[in-house]
Amino acid sequence: MKTNIKQNNWLNQTQAKLISSITGMMVFTASLLHAQDPVTFTDDFEGPALNPFWSTVLVSGTITFPSSAQVHSGTQSLQVNSITTAENKWIRLRHTFNQPQYGQVSIWVYDSGADLVSGNYISLNLMNDTLGKYLSIGTMDYDLGPDNGGHYYYHAWDSQQPVNTPIDRTRAWHQFAIIANQNSVALFIDGQNIYNGPGGIPFETIEFNVFGPSWRPAMTVYFDDFKFSSVVAKDITTFTDDFEGPTLNPFWSKVEIAGTISFPSTAQVHSGTQAVQFNSTYGTGEKGITLRHNFNTPQYGQVSIWVYDSGADLVSGNYISVQLRNDTLEKYLAIGTQDYDLGPDNGGHYYYHAWDSQQGVNTPIDRTRAWHQFTLIANQNYASLYVDNQNIYNGPGGIPFESIKINITGPTWRPAMTVYFDDFTFSSAFPELSMRISQVEISWNSITNKTYKIQYRSEVTSNVWTDLFGPIMGSGTRNFVMDAVIPGQPRKFYRVIELP
Repeated sequence: MKTNIKQNNWLNQTQAKLISSITGMMVFTASLLHAQDPVTFTDDFEGPALNPFWSTVLVSGTITFPSSAQVHSGTQSLQVNSITTAENKWIRLRHTFNQPQYGQVSIWVYDSGADLVSGNYISLNLMNDTLGKYLSIGTMDYDLGPDNGGHYYYHAWDSQQPVNTPIDRTRAWHQFAIIANQNSVALFIDGQNIYNGPGGIPFETIEFNVFGPSWRPAMTVYFDDFKFSSVVAKDITTFTDDFEGPTLNPFWSKVEIAGTISFPSTAQVHSGTQAVQFNSTYGTGEKGITLRHNFNTPQYGQVSIWVYDSGADLVSGNYISVQLRNDTLEKYLAIGTQDYDLGPDNGGHYYYHAWDSQQGVNTPIDRTRAWHQFTLIANQNYASLYVDNQNIYNGPGGIPFESIKINITGPTWRPAMTVYFDDFTFSSAFPELSMRISQVEISWNSITNKTYKIQYRSEVTSNVWTDLFGPIMGSGTRNFVMDAVIPGQPRKFYRVIELP
């Protein structure tokens, strides 16, 4: 006799365990297990032992940890050593998730093989082994010039072979970053975009490694400051702050350098009776007065806030800006002002900064001493910026933001200034999904003219077996019954009994 449970809805994982089998009775238990993948993970390699997040493969090589020979930050890094043996080299750190992921991965790599005519391959890979596909940034196992191993390469999901990039290999620290989302893929080296392409393939495994044929020389490579963040976040999906409360909302963290934040303030308001007031001071150092929110995982979405531009028409003032930041990639979207207003093409208009801008870009919108709305939209497929609902920029997307930053800044010699902000809104492009198991289907192979009873036990029944269905006459085929799953109900165990 066989038993089976089939879920009507999607499950992370179903574990079925046969707990006993005796004459005339078969007992079956089912427990629903939800995989506990992290939504974020950071490893700065500063601990005393390697984090158990990682598994290792050591073929013709070793891992030295901790290592202080080369570090990107802190005092330690991970050292990978290949050695010369009769076997091919393969030294790898790997993490396999319980469930396929979309998200962002980055790591810093010290490229010891740059400028060497013979070395080892180095790579960061996001793998989907089920589909036999991978994303990768890495090096060849030689450096013979720009078009012959002297530049970094990448591999897209559907690449047939590695693709050369314009970025020269150097014997230094370099950041490899990969974003793999449902709609898009983007690859970066040192914040420079090297590839954009279609998404839709999740990754099951992260690995970084050093490898090569047996005849290549021994080599030592260093890795540091690893980050992973899933796009499936447990962050809020919407947030509105009209700054009408008695204290500043804990959504915000404050930085007050050469200035203060006054809250609540009634001196200038866009709506209601309160706003948040930023006050810079003169001559006490570089100004940096900031409200900031850091998300648990990178976001796509829309942010807007109203700004009272106190610096309009002033020949000397402070910078004002609203930013969506991806600090891992050292990129940001921004709308703001210069710290002076000397006319239309000289600080007198609002400016923007796109993900790949080298500097602020002037807009046609004149600064005025009034309330203005800054709106920033960052999605998988596009980015758009607006001042007072007037579109000032449209460009490529695919870069999520890790934080929102509202600030006034300026050098110490700029004058003190007061700026007001009001009516902030954030909405994620990824509303949080929830799924629930609504029913369990229990089935078993029955025998004609035999009678069966289905029982269950749980915490509710004090783990005593209790009749659920039956008696049910066997048909000589597979019999089915359905049991509803009530929200919050304790886990049930089921058994099918053949009656005398």
